[in-house]
Amino acid sequence: MAQTTNLGLPLIEESMTADVVRDFNSLAQEIDNKVMPKDIETLSVSQISVSDGVRSLNLGSVANEIRFGTSTNHDISLITKSLERGRITAAGSLVWQDRILTGRAGMQIGQDASAAKNFHFVSDDVGARTAFRVYNGVYGSGIRMLGIDTAGNVTIGAQGDALNDEGWSKVVDIYKTGNLNLTIRTDTSRGVIAVHDSGFYGSSAGMILGTVTNQELSFVVNKIRRAVIGTDGSFTVTTGALGVSTSQDAMTTLSAGNIPGNGWRIKQIINSYNDGYGGAGLIFRAIRPTDGAFMDIKINYQKGGGDVMTESHVVKSTSAPSGGFDGQIWLQYT
Repeated sequence: MAQTTNLGLPLIEESMTADVVRDFNSLAQEIDNKVMPKDIETLSVSQISVSDGVRSLNLGSVANEIRFGTSTNHDISLITKSLERGRITAAGSLVWQDRILTGRAGMQIGQDASAAKNFHFVSDDVGARTAFRVYNGVYGSGIRMLGIDTAGNVTIGAQGDALNDEGWSKVVDIYKTGNLNLTIRTDTSRGVIAVHDSGFYGSSAGMILGTVTNQELSFVVNKIRRAVIGTDGSFTVTTGALGVSTSQDAMTTLSAGNIPGNGWRIKQIINSYNDGYGGAGLIFRAIRPTDGAFMDIKINYQKGGGDVMTESHVVKSTSAPSGGFDGQIWLQYT
């Protein structure tokens, strides 16, 4: 049977026999099944489909679900005031565009109407680079909390751009007026990296690195502990875990830039098994950078008084008061 194009109503053909009552009743029933009344409150059907022959939009219910979408491979646009606000693509991605605030596209998530409980996920260009940001407060005028820009820089704070005036490839910039701290903790240990203008732990303005709990601070290089600040305030230079034997010397180096390179610019304090006394000594070494020459003063703890000795390559003095010895220790009284 032939049908109408839009609603699929039956068309009377020449070969059909006419029955006015039957045919009018059939037509009325077909129209009643296919056309929604203008003032109806409830439409008792499981699904409404709108199609142009290629694209299909479906609204319906299945079990305990309300479904809205397409049965064809097409996007869905969300429109208000004749402007597209968002789009759900056929691939499943959600694209949101803010047509109210130019230069910004975002989505608000709020616990209730209170501005303090609202957060916004926004793509904006308030800084030099477009960035994905998290705001708190009234949409469009909230406080910036977190951002990741197109160069991969991360900002935590209200700043527009990550501070990178030294040309680093990527920057994590955390900013707050007065002070801020990065706390790293377990159930028993708590470490802190902080900067402040004044007033923390008796420190002057600057950076703080340390522990909040009563535990030591270790410095590790290549997965080996190299130095420790103990809970008693002591500073220990190690060649590994405390109590573990290694083949390395422990040393502290002082290099003074105001001493010329052809002078004894570098000084070292060395604790070594190779001190000439089987590890019973302590070496104080001076190094001349231009030619690598060095001079040592050694303290030998094996002898009762603790002898102080110098290397034999030190030129002997022929004048008093050294008397020609390899080196001197001066004791001066006033």
